[in-house]
Amino acid sequence: MPMARTIGLDVDTMTTDGKNGSLSAVSADAQKLIADITTAQSYPAIPDAQAAADFSTALAEFKAAAQGMLNGINNNDTSLFSQAATELNSGMDSLAKVITDIQNAQ
Repeated sequence: MPMARTIGLDVDTMTTDGKNGSLSAVSADAQKLIADITTAQSYPAIPDAQAAADFSTALAEFKAAAQGMLNGINNNDTSLFSQAATELNSGMDSLAKVITDIQNAQ
């Protein structure tokens, strides 16, 4: 699951840059995350149906978080940052489920 790893690294980078207060870096990170999600969505589905569903959920949550970050930066609306953080956490939970799903399928 190389794309899952790429997306996880994108999320980590965006989180780190956010903690460091670099809005320009967060904006670039969010755009990269959205691009990588679009790429991931073009790949064939994971063969395990539950893992595929959980991965799709994680991608949607990460995309919403990235878009929320961009909207927060572009509109100078800090309330969108906390919402995006919640979506990032949900995405990480969904990504953890994918790993469990795959382990259970073996």
